[in-house]
Amino acid sequence: MPSTKWGTITVKKTTGNNAIKRWVLMGGWRNALYLKEPKDKVVSASQIGYYCDMLEKIARTDAQFGARYGTFTDPGTEARLM
Repeated sequence: MPSTKWGTITVKKTTGNNAIKRWVLMGGWRNALYLKEPKDKVVSASQIGYYCDMLEKIARTDAQFGARYGTFTDPGTEARLM
């Protein structure tokens, strides 16, 4: 099956999203050295914030997942998850 421009874009987006999910899951977002620190931006409005919130919800309801991966909270997460 020949590759199309749109098919390639979809594969790249999926690959990128999976990489970000894994980066958040493994805690890389906490220890990263940023060229531009994200503190000036609203992290919760970013993809990182979205995945942190989703993984935090899973960690709160699945004890085994929570024990393995810990928490994914950032400042302000408590208010968003309530």
